[in-house]
Amino acid sequence: TALAVPPDGDDEIAISDGGTLKRLDLKLMQNRPLFYAYHNTTHAIPNGSATKLAFNTEVIDTDSGYDHSSTIGRFTIPSGMDGIWLFGTKVYCGGIDSGEILRTELHINGNNTTNYYGTNIMQSYAANVSMTQNTVIVVEADAADYFEWFLFQNSGDSQDLASSKGNNCVYGWRIAGGEN
Repeated sequence: TALAVPPDGDDEIAISDGGTLKRLDLKLMQNRPLFYAYHNTTHAIPNGSATKLAFNTEVIDTDSGYDHSSTIGRFTIPSGMDGIWLFGTKVYCGGIDSGEILRTELHINGNNTTNYYGTNIMQSYAANVSMTQNTVIVVEADAADYFEWFLFQNSGDSQDLASSKGNNCVYGWRIAGGEN
């Protein structure tokens, strides 16, 4: 029978392995789990320190891996979903002056330099520049690993990230076929 809608991730298909029927979860053939979240209010980023980005509004979170609490803001790899993952963030920040920087950071399993996975640094070229920074990283991760995002700016005063799912967001998914 033909499917009228896409199958759920927990649906299974049967395949023949040398005459032996085996079940395969469709989740293992899809780019999921996946999540996408943004901040629905202005998010103040103080001057001179890395500030955790706790995006508080989920658009999608197929396996409940993203904790959108304003004090948590982290994604945890669900059980059985070890493998290769893609994570990204996009931030839009105004008011960065010449020579000042905007830096996004991705941390794994805590905020320390030994588990610091990625960074994207932009330096302003003029006064009062609005900067958009997109950061994407592909990492190998195990179940229970968790990922957090931070933003640093040194403009001399606090800067606000606007409340917009198009300008300030975090996302990620497990890459199908990327089992480790």
